[in-house]
Amino acid sequence: MSRRRSKTDPFEDLTWDDLEDWAGSSVVSRGRSYQRSHHVQDLARTPGGGLIAWVLGTEKYATRVDFGEGGLTSACTCPYWTTCKHAVAVVLEYLESAKRKTEIPIVTERDPRLADLRDVDEVGAEEWDEYDEGDAED
Repeated sequence: MSRRRSKTDPFEDLTWDDLEDWAGSSVVSRGRSYQRSHHVQDLARTPGGGLIAWVLGTEKYATRVDFGEGGLTSACTCPYWTTCKHAVAVVLEYLESAKRKTEIPIVTERDPRLADLRDVDEVGAEEWDEYDEGDAED
């Protein structure tokens, strides 16, 4: 992600190429489909400036996307162990909301999605590596 980031909101400077570098073209395409189909609900900002939302699939997944020193990072309660279509859908929904100048609320640390995602962070990717995005139709 070589473009210079906005000091106020690094998400707004993302390009399609940035997303494909992060998630791969197939996952970005599937995430775009989820976003266009209105699967992203209750989009908000985390206290640390990341994005969080519920994303509807086979189940309702808590999904968080942040910017770290190495670029975009994500966590999701879905069974896919790396950057998933749900995370891409959250970013795309945010970009659409920013374009429409829709106000995005900030959640508190007590938000249930953050608690769900703390559980995912504790388990770690090694627990999820038996799954494959192609098999997860959520």
